[in-house]
Amino acid sequence: TSRGASLGMWIVPRTRPFTWTATSNVTYRLENNADVGSTNWTAVPGDVTTPSNTASKLDPLTPSNRLYRVRVLP
Repeated sequence: TSRGASLGMWIVPRTRPFTWTATSNVTYRLENNADVGSTNWTAVPGDVTTPSNTASKLDPLTPSNRLYRVRVLP
């Protein structure tokens, strides 16, 4: 995956963290969007850098359904 690229999109329950396969010491950003047709994505505060091959993030402030994606940061 190239840096800055989206790794995928998910719809998950509000109480479940997003977990994805990661590369150690790479920084990721979870973003959300309420409208599938929109290109305006909002970052969930707190980027994730992991020392292992798995990363996860919880978005506890989800009042409605949203789409999510994970981006690799440069």
